[in-house]
Amino acid sequence: MLVQLLILLCSSLLCAATIPRASTNVIDPCLPVSGSVTSDDSFLTTVSDNFSHCPSGAWKPNGTNAFRVWSYSDMGNDYPLVVVARQGNAVLSWTVPFTPQGFDFSFDEANRTLCPITPPTINDTTPVFVDLFTNSLSPVDYSITVEPVPNYELSLNETQSVTIGANTPQIRYFRFPDTSDVVTIEAESDNEKCAVISVQNNSCPANDLLKNAKSIGLFQTMSTSAFLTVKANQVENREFLLVMITTNYSVCHKGDFSNLEPLGPGENETLYPASLNDTVFQQTMNITIRKEKPAKKYIGALLIPPAIFIGVGIMVCFLMLVSRYVPHCFWSPWCECIKSKGHEENGAINQPGERTPLISSQALPRAVEDHTVAHPLAKEEKDLRLHHMLGKDRKTLESQYGLYGWNTITVGIFYGLPAFQLVLAQQQLVHTSGNQDQCFYNFKCARPAGVFSAFNNIWSNIGFFLLGIVFIIVVMIRHVRYRQKKRDDKEYVESHGIPQFFGIYYAMGTAMIMEGFMSSFYHICPRNANFQFDTAFMFIIGGLMLVKIFQNRHPN
Repeated sequence: MLVQLLILLCSSLLCAATIPRASTNVIDPCLPVSGSVTSDDSFLTTVSDNFSHCPSGAWKPNGTNAFRVWSYSDMGNDYPLVVVARQGNAVLSWTVPFTPQGFDFSFDEANRTLCPITPPTINDTTPVFVDLFTNSLSPVDYSITVEPVPNYELSLNETQSVTIGANTPQIRYFRFPDTSDVVTIEAESDNEKCAVISVQNNSCPANDLLKNAKSIGLFQTMSTSAFLTVKANQVENREFLLVMITTNYSVCHKGDFSNLEPLGPGENETLYPASLNDTVFQQTMNITIRKEKPAKKYIGALLIPPAIFIGVGIMVCFLMLVSRYVPHCFWSPWCECIKSKGHEENGAINQPGERTPLISSQALPRAVEDHTVAHPLAKEEKDLRLHHMLGKDRKTLESQYGLYGWNTITVGIFYGLPAFQLVLAQQQLVHTSGNQDQCFYNFKCARPAGVFSAFNNIWSNIGFFLLGIVFIIVVMIRHVRYRQKKRDDKEYVESHGIPQFFGIYYAMGTAMIMEGFMSSFYHICPRNANFQFDTAFMFIIGGLMLVKIFQNRHPN
């Protein structure tokens, strides 16, 4: 029995010898603490409520505050210092030296922000603990500072300057006022370094690492500026956290990096421009949150463009209708001069009822005179007109040219519907994933409405649609007049001017309308893969114009 007790006693002593010795200290905020730690011991500290060492106003007793833990160690990556910050049920941990995602080298300093708290005193509510560990047998030097984040809570229409870095992400808190449900966040940087702006729910702990910030909430990459629109129903309890992280240059800039120089020791380092080649990767941002105007405030501005286009269309149609009752020479002051010149060249003025043939049978090439097909050209003594040169019957040609319009409608339907489904799915993906880099919006000018992130860009194509309708109406008026003139005096119509076919004109008007639709589809989610939707009917319109010019010279 005595032997068993001795064995148990020795075992307990051996186990106690292997447990790291923990030293507990109470530190004051904003007061640096330095020391060393080995694998045999650890360092545990709690934060007091003595803010005498902090700048005035850094801690707001009646406001929303947060602590920030500054950690430093230069002992290398073989046995890094492990920092664990605990606050309530939330735990943050990181290693120093710190290697951010996307970088091939480490930083000796790393800073993280803890959960927001609003207590009268710290110890009465949520204590803050900082634990330090290492696997190194030799002492690892460290420096720790716990301090409140100044101006942690953002306010409307107030610009706040924030300094961020790859190893020093920043977090700010904002709560929607009762008078606004939509706000805009504008960030302006003092250089072209790449950063990620993330909007997250006010949860604890915050996701201030790149891989986490890009998997939750809304986020957007930026180089010199960023602009985010946030609705109150997109976050919980009408409050959110704004996370800012400096990241690798290639996250913002895709393509060839052959003109960039590596940064840091080694040959295969993270690429960065030579002009941004510093050692801290810091940039200063100016953050401003403003109240966004509700969508109904833009109704007047949205109605002005279509009102202008409709007014122009009504004026054009009115002039087309009125011109029927006005002599032709009323519109052309040179009409009489042209008539006189033409009569002088003919040597005499034709008497009323007399008509000068456009083409004489004597001027017809022998190859045409010997045409073996039964056609008016074969009649040698008949005065030739342009309509005599048609190789097919006029009704057949009118039917064939009419297919241009119907084919354009068919192409528009079977090309437009899949395109609309695709861009609408991409727009929904932007909302569900929160990745606002999927579509290339001008965020500063974008005005969201409903499910569309930039409804104003979509609405800007209303001009194509309305002017396309006006164009078709003008063509219809001319087509109806031509038919009436042909019915009243068929011989006059066939002996004057070139044969008229309106099918290509209808196709051009339809293509203009489809261009309005397709350009709108592109602006739902503008990106390189969708640019084809914006330009497809531009090429069709250009092709129809070439066909029409050729058809005017070659009616058959």
